[in-house]
Amino acid sequence: MEKDEMLNVIIGKFLSELAALDQNAISLVTVTLTVKPEYFPKTGYRQQLEIDGTIKSIHEQQGTQPMPYYVTCYEQ
Repeated sequence: MEKDEMLNVIIGKFLSELAALDQNAISLVTVTLTVKPEYFPKTGYRQQLEIDGTIKSIHEQQGTQPMPYYVTCYEQ
């Protein structure tokens, strides 16, 4: 498994476990991570900004299966 695939697999398993709870127990999952950029998933939206003179990336991804979710990854 490639580095850029790992987060989606882990988050998918996490969402599946949450979806297995009582019906409608959770309606939305929001995850915020600080990771090395090589682990950013390929799918989603990526932007760069300058913080204290250093260029940093932010990756955002959202979906609806198995439940609505929103994931934000900040570069370490």
